[in-house]
Amino acid sequence: MISTCPKFLPYYFSLFIFWVDKKTATVYNADITREELKKMIKVINKNGCEIDFEAATQHMDARIGDKVSVENPFANFQQYFTAYEDAYEKATGEEWFLSGSNPVW
Repeated sequence: MISTCPKFLPYYFSLFIFWVDKKTATVYNADITREELKKMIKVINKNGCEIDFEAATQHMDARIGDKVSVENPFANFQQYFTAYEDAYEKATGEEWFLSGSNPVW
């Protein structure tokens, strides 16, 4: 059973998603199949460009990402990505380079 503690942090790896409850140090597996992950891995940025979520996470600032995870503990990939874009813009005062109309990395 998943705790109701709001301090879950999602960790995204290649084919494995799990949550860690920092209060009890319990790890929860999201039990997502490979097919479901392939369907969910694409996200849309602010300007309507489709981005590979897993590749985008490699370019995310860890501090901002952790803050977004704490504020949105049960967000799906798109919600997390959109929240990260907004948080990055608030933290740095400029648009994240993957939020552009033609993101290149």
